[in-house]
Amino acid sequence: FICPGLIDAHAHIESSLVTPKEDYKAALLHGITSIVIDPHEIANVLGEKGIRLIMDLSKNTPFDYYFMLPSCVPATSFETSGAILESEDLYPLYKEYNVLGLAEVMNFPEVINCSDGMINKLWDAKSNGFIIDGHCAGFTKDMLNVYATAYILTDHECH
Repeated sequence: FICPGLIDAHAHIESSLVTPKEDYKAALLHGITSIVIDPHEIANVLGEKGIRLIMDLSKNTPFDYYFMLPSCVPATSFETSGAILESEDLYPLYKEYNVLGLAEVMNFPEVINCSDGMINKLWDAKSNGFIIDGHCAGFTKDMLNVYATAYILTDHECH
């Protein structure tokens, strides 16, 4: 028999407080065979080490885990986090076989103001052929045009 599998295209499995080795068991029960993880929550606490930890924990499972690299750690300047991720922190992670791109660009002010840090992250992803995912709920058409100009061409929000 052939049975197609579903792909969960955007997940923060850290929120579930289980490891990938437990997460896939629940997902498989619902026909999900692949998950694209945005590990920005663990990255906000542990930085690059947290991303590598969740990548390592996802190995050796009978499941396909893929990753989008967190674009905004911390998410805004109003947050206090355990880490700050710059483009040079993320760049080596693009060499991992299961990294698909840059996740959930949610800091619109940094994009519209061409912040060096954000532009470097966008450039690293784009110039290496990776996907850049947006976070655009409630955007006007002008705001969407800014994102499209910055090569942010997808959005996981469904509003």
